[in-house]
Amino acid sequence: MHPALRELHWLPVVYRIKFKLALVMFTIHTHQCPDYLTDSVHSYSNNDPARYRLRSATGTNYSVPRTRTKFGDRAFSVAGPIVWNGLPAAVRHADSLQSFKRRLKQGWGPRGLASTSRTARGQNFAALALALASTMHGLGFEICW
Repeated sequence: MHPALRELHWLPVVYRIKFKLALVMFTIHTHQCPDYLTDSVHSYSNNDPARYRLRSATGTNYSVPRTRTKFGDRAFSVAGPIVWNGLPAAVRHADSLQSFKRRLKQGWGPRGLASTSRTARGQNFAALALALASTMHGLGFEICW
């Protein structure tokens, strides 16, 4: 991490993207967001009524839809659950948005950056987020956080 970023308590762009995805997933999980966002992701407990006896039905994980292309992996319905499912339970069970932000930044501080670079599918999420940012920049979008 660059010393200037550390001094300002800023995250690198790749982790800032993951931070924003995690924030949106937290608002979905706590039902503080519009319905169209809630409808874009599905928890394991909502998928099938026959799963109510399974351990995964009582957890807080979200299902990750399969995609055929790398472009499909960049969709929020895929990237959001990947980031959320990769968070530790202590971060996911935060009481408020402020405590969630604090726990998330503490987990992704200088010591925690290396531990969150791989997704559940084994793909490097940092490269995926960087590709998304460069694609958006190439289309003329300004990336302002």
